Amino acid sequence: MQLKIELFTLGFFGLETLVMLTIVIYNFFRLLLTRSRKLYLALVGLQFIVEYLILQNFLILLRPYYVEQLGIQGFGYRPILIAIQIILTAVVLKVTAFAYRSANKYLSKASIKQALDTLPVGLLFYWSGGTVKLINSKMDEISHLLFGESIYNGNQFWDRIKDKSLELIKDTGKEDNECIIRLRNSKVYSIQKRICYFEGRKIYEITAYDVSREQLLNEELKIKRIKAGEIKNRLNLLNRDIEVMTVEKEVLETKRKVHDDLGKTLIMSKRYLDTGDEKLGKEVIKQWKLNAMLLRGEEREKDSLLYTDVLRDIRKTGLEVYTEGNLPLDAKLKEVVISAIRTCANNTLRHGKGTVLYINASEVKVRTLKSFKDKDYIKIEISNNGVLPGPDFTEGGGLTNLRRAVERAGGLMNVDISVVFKVIIKLPLSES
Repeated sequence: MQLKIELFTLGFFGLETLVMLTIVIYNFFRLLLTRSRKLYLALVGLQFIVEYLILQNFLILLRPYYVEQLGIQGFGYRPILIAIQIILTAVVLKVTAFAYRSANKYLSKASIKQALDTLPVGLLFYWSGGTVKLINSKMDEISHLLFGESIYNGNQFWDRIKDKSLELIKDTGKEDNECIIRLRNSKVYSIQKRICYFEGRKIYEITAYDVSREQLLNEELKIKRIKAGEIKNRLNLLNRDIEVMTVEKEVLETKRKVHDDLGKTLIMSKRYLDTGDEKLGKEVIKQWKLNAMLLRGEEREKDSLLYTDVLRDIRKTGLEVYTEGNLPLDAKLKEVVISAIRTCANNTLRHGKGTVLYINASEVKVRTLKSFKDKDYIKIEISNNGVLPGPDFTEGGGLTNLRRAVERAGGLMNVDISVVFKVIIKLPLSES
């Protein structure tokens, strides 16, 4: 029984010695990779030799013929051997802890590779000839998804990425060293290539970034832009329809007002014929001239307008007209200016009881909220010598329609009644 216990003890420590010997070998290579001091490597080497010798002694003591010949008396130096092994076990465990701390404290090639493999970004480094220097697991995964194999040549891999004949949904980037690839798992990667230098030699780096979310947002943005464009086109058509309807409404309102004025003039004419009042007769003649001017303007609204014709018609009503500066010759602007001159002349005769109309034109710079920069405008100031309206003055139908026409042309309008009755219009000049 005692012999069996002794054999079991020797067997246990023999096995423990074999395990420690394996750990010593592991510690040696681990310290070698971390470039530890030579003293530690020498210590581990010494541990290897001693452990190996102790293991040989345990194996000798466990040989069958040796046990049969010597029995228990053959194990005389066993306690010393076991004690040495226990001490060496403690030393080996201490060195193992040191090797573990060194591996976590110092960078090694293995730790760098392990760190690169954990990155969500694909990395590939290769020399000019295409020989792969370093590749992480993410880039290898991308290669398998694209081509079903690992990367053996960097140049071939890049050429296959850029190949337009691949049966993949692919968008080529603007630059030659960047492209967008959609993988078979529906993920989208931005793959870029750039030149680096390692140990004085040129090396190429290929990186792959997951841009699936950005690509999805980009595609959604494109769809929204298309829809926004369709809505914009519909709004433009609607605005044109509204503009046409507004113009027709204003024209109809103007014609109605002209016809109402003509009716009032006919009533005044009948009263004059019945009474023979000379003062009323002068007013009737003035109103007929004014109506004639408006009717001629209505007839010519589709013809090419001339300032001289308009001013001549106004002077026939008894108003004196003085102009200063150059009035715009652009057809669209000229139409607005002529409408403004007629409206102001009508208001001068009907409401202001004036006799003189002043028209001043000049070019100015105007900064609007839409452009945030100065633009060329023509400024038209139309005033008269008539009486000023009261403090409760509000724009009537003529000035309201004029304001709408000015704003449709992209201009601004203001009415100043501080000194004289003055209408100020600013119209944008064409960039040509």
